[in-house]
Amino acid sequence: MEDHCLMAQWIAEFSREATGENSDPGKAERNAEKYIAERNLYIWDHDGPVSIARQSRAVKNGTNVTLVYTPPALRNRGYATSCVYELTKKLLAGRYRFCSLFTDLANPASNHIYQKIGYVPMAATLEFDFDYAAGHADC
Repeated sequence: MEDHCLMAQWIAEFSREATGENSDPGKAERNAEKYIAERNLYIWDHDGPVSIARQSRAVKNGTNVTLVYTPPALRNRGYATSCVYELTKKLLAGRYRFCSLFTDLANPASNHIYQKIGYVPMAATLEFDFDYAAGHADC
């Protein structure tokens, strides 16, 4: 919990980078507290926190790695690679037979990192955002 404020800041920054929109700081703080309490937020430490990743969406035989974030000033030093690799190794050594993660295909750095540690592309997804509010009556 001593890293709660920093984790909230990093969660907000991750969200901003992922969506291009400012996130609600209160929501980031609540999420940091929740993830820490659930023990599914992992910090890569190198003389202090340098990168994070989170385990989520567990199913019977597998789980997902998400929220991979390293602050810009600490990037390109292998911290995210190490963080994701060690978290994946830990999860696969436990009860899970597979780990998955989603990545932005437009980000060659993260795609290279994930393939380097053993992840393979399985499928591409599209996201659609339909705005029904404009010109439609409430149902």
